[in-house]
Amino acid sequence: MRSDIFRGLVEAVTNADDAYGEREGAIIIRVHRTHGRVWSASILDHATGIPLKEMEHRLATLGARTSGYERGARVRGNRGRGAKDLAAYGAARWDSIAGSSYGVLEIERDGRYRIAREAQPATRDLRERLGIAEDGTLVTISCRGNVTRPRFETMVNKLERLVPLRGIMQDPARTVALLYLDEAPIRLRYTPDDTLKHVAHETFEISNYPGLAELDLYEAREPLPGGPGDPTRENGIFLQSGRAVHEATLFGFEMDPYGSLFTGILRWEAIDRLVREFDERDERGREPSRSNPFSIISRMREGLEKTHPAYEALRRAVEPVLAEHIERRRAEDANLAAETPQTRRRLSRLARIVTRFSLDKEEELELELSGGFGGDLHAPALRIVPHVKHLEVGETAVLSVIARRDAARELPAEVQLEVGSEPSGAVAVWPQRLTLEEDAARRVLRASFNIRAGNARADATIVATLAGAAPCSAEIKVLEAHEGSDDGEVHAGAPDRLCFEHDRYNLAVGKRRLLRVLAPKELVDLYGASLMVRADDPQALDLRDDVASLRRSAQGAWYQTRICVEGKRDAPSVVVVARLGDSLEEAVTTLVIGREATGPAMTIEIGQFTGAARARWQRDPDGNVTITINASHPAAQRYLG
Repeated sequence: MRSDIFRGLVEAVTNADDAYGEREGAIIIRVHRTHGRVWSASILDHATGIPLKEMEHRLATLGARTSGYERGARVRGNRGRGAKDLAAYGAARWDSIAGSSYGVLEIERDGRYRIAREAQPATRDLRERLGIAEDGTLVTISCRGNVTRPRFETMVNKLERLVPLRGIMQDPARTVALLYLDEAPIRLRYTPDDTLKHVAHETFEISNYPGLAELDLYEAREPLPGGPGDPTRENGIFLQSGRAVHEATLFGFEMDPYGSLFTGILRWEAIDRLVREFDERDERGREPSRSNPFSIISRMREGLEKTHPAYEALRRAVEPVLAEHIERRRAEDANLAAETPQTRRRLSRLARIVTRFSLDKEEELELELSGGFGGDLHAPALRIVPHVKHLEVGETAVLSVIARRDAARELPAEVQLEVGSEPSGAVAVWPQRLTLEEDAARRVLRASFNIRAGNARADATIVATLAGAAPCSAEIKVLEAHEGSDDGEVHAGAPDRLCFEHDRYNLAVGKRRLLRVLAPKELVDLYGASLMVRADDPQALDLRDDVASLRRSAQGAWYQTRICVEGKRDAPSVVVVARLGDSLEEAVTTLVIGREATGPAMTIEIGQFTGAARARWQRDPDGNVTITINASHPAAQRYLG
């Protein structure tokens, strides 16, 4: 489960969906308030319920085949794991009503479990408390330690788009609702992109395996987000059998820029047969077959096993179809100009310049390159960039006011700024009177100003007025943080778990960096202040401190310490783990080690695409940016031929 609550929610929601089968029904996900250091999530269905006499075998026996998958039922099944693994977060409880009887079972993180001695009558009061009118099951996951509670927006966005839940979120027979703390209930559903073009329907045999595979392939106008390892990716072919969506993949085209234009569904029921066949042989002590040497479904919930012969046969069958359409699209977007080595060197040099500039002007640059504020007569006459800004307590930022040249009655043009905040005075702005200067390159007038957040959480609005133009505004949100700690660094408030200050760091080869570890007082009181630290690649990262002691923070009721590390060689991902005393409490962070730690990389390319845009701006999950110049645009043709 890797302390990722979404893995557990996928397990619980798919189990509830399996319980309904083809019948209509609702699944309710509820996130509860924190009690001490524990928070919980529950999943409710009104399906069949689990009789008490079956609970121990189905929920507490590891390795038992109990889901119905082994009998050919259209459910997901994972060899007696699944629901039991929900206890990995801290504890899991099942309250279930089947018929007129009620049963309950609890499993702790260490595998110990408690079960009711005998079934109880399902009284009306009990049904009302559980929210089960007839039959159904309420699963409650108690989360402790380093299992964090996601924000409401994160819960909605991820649950609707998670690959394994994609089919459920589109199923008209299934209603999935989220109740998050005091937020109003919201229905979760995934709406496919209605601009996708259906480009292929293929049915083919898979070499050495029975049953036909059926592929529907769709093409998007613009690259679809996501990629390998992204559980919410939009591109890729979704591999499905029965009711299960196992993964999304582009097979050998994951790194092809044209691959992200395609998505689709591949249905192959043989996956279920292969799983049942392997499990039956394993239970009977028989050697697995050469065509099915191990389970094709990953035990680690990572989709399908890529080295399984059936997966490789599937890939060989599908890749030619995908390759045909990728090459077709590539030919359609073929460059109109031959890029000379000199042009490539100049574009690379320009990309490095823009990268350095974008570190300071990232928000303005992204706005102007992606949308084009410029002299567009349809653009607002006056605008603050960015129009929404989040700050931590005490943080300072620079914003800009941009106006169309025709918006000013006379030059020089002056803008007046006013700020209103709750509480009053929480955000300071200076100067409050700006003189706009002409930016000839973008045919606009602009000026910059400073803002600073105060010492408390607040919301503020900055209003800019210019004679002859409608006023504009920007929303400022000040997030809770602690400023001015004993070492002068800013922290994001008291921690609720053992954690590094950041989930990810950049580190240059030959350079040192201090990594801050934070811990709540309750953990230190329980397990002591000693930390053991390790890195999974000591050749790339030198831990100057593999043992450290937490000390009380001067800014609040938590403990903290610093761990010094030094980059030794390039490494895309070095995982550092800090463990507290002899407990199981761990903090994890990832370091990217390279020759330069100057921010995201930028690449400028020449391409061709339809539409009026002169360029496309795309950012990958690591923050790297690709700007594609549209060679077919009149503004580029005179330079590129």
